[in-house]
Amino acid sequence: MKFQRTSADEQTRIRITITISLLAVSALFGASNTVIVARPDLVTLPGETRMERPPFTVTISNRTRHVLLVGTEHTADTASATFRCIRDAFQSGKPDVLVIEREHSGLGINPRAEMDPYRRTPPPAIRSESDFALICGVRAGCDVVFGEPPHGYIVSNISSYRVNGRSLSETDLLYFYFIRVTADMQRRGMFSSAIDFAARYESIITERRKRFGFSVRPGSYETFTRWYQDLNGETFSYERGLRYDPANGTRGTDMIGKYVSHIRDTHLIWLIATLANSYKRILVVYGGGHAPSLEPALREMFRN
Repeated sequence: MKFQRTSADEQTRIRITITISLLAVSALFGASNTVIVARPDLVTLPGETRMERPPFTVTISNRTRHVLLVGTEHTADTASATFRCIRDAFQSGKPDVLVIEREHSGLGINPRAEMDPYRRTPPPAIRSESDFALICGVRAGCDVVFGEPPHGYIVSNISSYRVNGRSLSETDLLYFYFIRVTADMQRRGMFSSAIDFAARYESIITERRKRFGFSVRPGSYETFTRWYQDLNGETFSYERGLRYDPANGTRGTDMIGKYVSHIRDTHLIWLIATLANSYKRILVVYGGGHAPSLEPALREMFRN
């Protein structure tokens, strides 16, 4: 999906559109009149709260609502503990609505373009735990919401975070997305050497720019390495430069990862609160690293 910059007015329109779409089904599920209020102010940054090793399940309930959060490992192994946790959550929780860690091109419930392939027999091959959860949701007959914000939403909010005394920008985000994808490629042995990595820089970062619709143009490989040194206070190296740790790291690239996760988590908290005003039983299937940041806000939101 290609995104546009999302203005404050556009963000409001998106939220109003989703809210109207969700509230339209509230009569079908008979949710309580008690309004659940989102508490994004209680969402913590990654690493501030100790994380249990995934997979795990967190249950949060009040008198009328039930939220089941499955913290997953990212895996395609159908025999894994993560897949068992997801299967058990559907059996025990009997959700009215499922939220998965995925972005979609539309708004509201059951995005058709993304979901239609999973309604076919057989469904697409399972490539992730989100695929498996989506297949389970379709079979269970519950509604499905894709929980990730549009990338334009992340771009519009990243400037409120600062690293080394300056606000982050769309350029910082583009270079971080480049590091994120090449770190995964490095782990999978897709570069033969540091020279090979440098030679493929332009094609990879151009693909990132086109895929996510960034308006800024990336600089040369030398520009990227200067950006890295200014941000992290150290020279870029192929062996170390592609490593980042949003939970525990303190370098600039670590902090960008931390702040991107925080933007995603605050959006997810707002989404869960909106769903809770239309549904009684909510199942959230997300990477385990998000759960510690979400849990304090969820427990306060569903305290009564």
